Amino acid sequence: MFSLKLIQEWCENDEKSSLKGVEVVIFFRVNELTAFSSLYDAIKSVLLPMDSNISSTDIEKVLKNCQSVVIILDDYEERHQKLVWLTNILKKKTLLQCKVVITTRSFEFVKSIVVSSKRFRLTAFSEETRKEYIYNYVGKKGKKFVEQVKTELLENVILNELCKIPLLLVAYIHLICEPKYNYESKSSISIFCYLLKCVELHHQNKARHQADASISSETEALEQEKVIALSTDQEDMEKTELLNQICFLPSFASYFTDILDTFISCYSDMEIPATWLKYEQTRKLSTIRDSLTKFCSEHVEITTCEYPLLRRSKIELLKLASKNKIPIKDVSFTNCVDVELSTKDMLVITSGMEIPLLVTVKKITFEGKQTKLTNEESELMLMYCNHCSHLETVQFRRLTMPGSLKNCTKFLRKEITVLWNSADGKEFVLQMQSGLWNDLQLKNTQRKKKHLSLNW
Repeated sequence: MFSLKLIQEWCENDEKSSLKGVEVVIFFRVNELTAFSSLYDAIKSVLLPMDSNISSTDIEKVLKNCQSVVIILDDYEERHQKLVWLTNILKKKTLLQCKVVITTRSFEFVKSIVVSSKRFRLTAFSEETRKEYIYNYVGKKGKKFVEQVKTELLENVILNELCKIPLLLVAYIHLICEPKYNYESKSSISIFCYLLKCVELHHQNKARHQADASISSETEALEQEKVIALSTDQEDMEKTELLNQICFLPSFASYFTDILDTFISCYSDMEIPATWLKYEQTRKLSTIRDSLTKFCSEHVEITTCEYPLLRRSKIELLKLASKNKIPIKDVSFTNCVDVELSTKDMLVITSGMEIPLLVTVKKITFEGKQTKLTNEESELMLMYCNHCSHLETVQFRRLTMPGSLKNCTKFLRKEITVLWNSADGKEFVLQMQSGLWNDLQLKNTQRKKKHLSLNW
């Protein structure tokens, strides 16, 4: 939608268009490009009429003589092979006057192949925009009702996240405000189920105007899958198959009500998601306090390798624990922090999820694949840690750190210990006053020698 909006404004010569004045705009969905060896072949085959006499060479000449060209590539993550010609454009080896707009998930784009770039993150409704929409739609029901709607969203973390998406916020507002829907908000899962029923009714209404239409009931299909997937008589189902079904359909969470405890005992690695889903249904901390306390007393790792439901559940439980002053022992972020999008008050991981300050955490570890951190990036991560008021230790592993972090006492509490494990296995500690790294092994050896000489 973002790409098409850009193109529409350019085509209509909109005065406010960010592409105003651009001579040529080329739009592709990336999965359309994998069969072509050059940009010019792709334009000829995909964008021009089949009977066009314009050759790939003609297209190349035109583009090279243009002063300004913008290529918009939609769904970059859909590429299935390395596009050499695209890499050459991004590296400014060809079409130097060309600019490329890429839409993709933040973790899919390889920044190392780009000479220079600007990144923009789409976050849907901002808090202010959402409040304005809610007030405009339900304001006539009074200020008290407006505050009730906002409170319900804030109390349910998943529902709050979902309603940042304009379409779902609109659906939610309609559901709670229109008497004909007779809808009572309980959880984000109930919204999913209600929307599925609305879609089903919509298709049934369409079917009445089509004599030969045969519409199957989506609700019945879901009920059948529920019985197959989560019946207590089917506990011998392959675990991987079960996990895939649960991750793929969020609505399955609504079927956990009766067999949640049995489910947890059968599949130990689903204990964390099940705990979060149990809270999401009741929104009562008392129902999961013991499980949450146990979860926070052990090492918690957030990584890109785990399946999305598990990763989201971990993050939501950590946020819940921090909000309710439950101590968090140790959290590590492995190959998943997007430093470029993070702030001193918010970590953003590569899947796009945001992690606010974890005020009750005692130790945070950042681990990467030989990633090189700049002074600014290191300082930003340490500022985030500094705002976690109960933090005692920060550790960096398999990351290349700056040689020194000057003036670190200005943004880091002196009682926080900062450790760095380099790729060659050495361990260093940050000296607050100088901002230099001290070799712990050498320091311990010197301390041992001094102790021995005193004994002698």
